[in-house]
Amino acid sequence: MAQRVAVIGSGTWGTAVTHLLGGKGYEVSLWTRNENTAQAINQSHHNPRHLPAIELPNTTASSDFEQVLRGVDAIVFVTPSAYVRQTAEQMAPYVDAATPAVILSKGVEAGTGYTMIEVLADAFGREDHLACLAGPNHAEEVSRELIAATVVASSEPETARFFQTLFSTSYFRVYTSDDVLGVELCAAAKNIIAIANGMLVAMNLGD
Repeated sequence: MAQRVAVIGSGTWGTAVTHLLGGKGYEVSLWTRNENTAQAINQSHHNPRHLPAIELPNTTASSDFEQVLRGVDAIVFVTPSAYVRQTAEQMAPYVDAATPAVILSKGVEAGTGYTMIEVLADAFGREDHLACLAGPNHAEEVSRELIAATVVASSEPETARFFQTLFSTSYFRVYTSDDVLGVELCAAAKNIIAIANGMLVAMNLGD
């Protein structure tokens, strides 16, 4: 069972996930690219840039990959999709090949057509112990502990179950799947639909 979890990315979704995991009692090691943000989180246990009202219990933040990844039992990858490869390649030297990793970023890489889990596998040089998480999840609502559901997909059932246990709470219901490609493509398409829907709302064109 995991005790220490690295969360890579301190944006809105990363902050919400850190709140969820820290609230379950896991020791969370949060990576943020900005050292000033890391220091602020360590001092106040709040992220001054994203969801500042949300407490981040059991959390230590740093901009140093080696420090964040040392001795972790799981890696939760939550950076914007455009920075997944760059970030994964920078942290790869400090990632243990046996450590399970799940990616919450959504999208398809320009140029290669790779899904986010394929980018992660390429950067880490391995395909095992990897999973993706996606669903009708809104970071702000998850941080407020409103009822939500999600799915963890992996080609390895034990990896999917591992992350199901890691994320499950009384308010965050986690299902598992082996349809990794389907989950990732639906997650990417959902973002496109959300943008179009926002445009329709702004134009007062109705539901």
